[in-house]
Amino acid sequence: MRLLFVRHGQTQANTEMRLAGWTDSPLDAVGEAQARAVAAHLAHAGSIDRIYTSPLQRAQWTAATIADALGGVPVEARPALRERNFGMFENLPVATIAQEYPDMARAWAERGALDWGPPGGEMPHEFADRVLGELCAIVDDSGKNERALVVTHGGVIALALARWLSNDPTRWRDYLVDNCSLTEVEFSSEPRLVRMNEHVVGDVPVASVRWESSRSAGELS
Repeated sequence: MRLLFVRHGQTQANTEMRLAGWTDSPLDAVGEAQARAVAAHLAHAGSIDRIYTSPLQRAQWTAATIADALGGVPVEARPALRERNFGMFENLPVATIAQEYPDMARAWAERGALDWGPPGGEMPHEFADRVLGELCAIVDDSGKNERALVVTHGGVIALALARWLSNDPTRWRDYLVDNCSLTEVEFSSEPRLVRMNEHVVGDVPVASVRWESSRSAGELS
């Protein structure tokens, strides 16, 4: 089977480099246009048997737009597909975190994928267990020849790819993707990356230039 990931469309939090996490921010006008463009492309790009989405509205709006373009493919919201809970960092600009909480910002940069989480938020292992458990359940519940779409968040996609392709969830920064980009993994004996971070230009998907990892905190949403 294949899992096709689409990161939700752009939000104001993305453009302001905020850690949105579980904050239920809507798409902005650019994000809505991105969702419509990827939906139009997927309507003519092979069958999709089912759609799973994070329940946060930025993902749900993107998923619903795609489902409509596909003629009403069922959409199921799964809470475990939410972005990481950033606790006291929720919805704060990255620059503000660095300025007001320098010690915690340093811990986040050095240990945020290993053994540290913002107060009130998820620890790395909690986030990994939640996300990977849910995605494995989706794969296990799918038929051999099925193709499922997962509309979710940058951190979820990056974590899953790091685990499946590198066997190391701490390498998530190597697998960051942009808003409304297409990433696809095929599951047979081992997970195989089919495409990653493709953008739809017009109705044609093209490879995207990767953002620098120094901006990675703002790519989580």
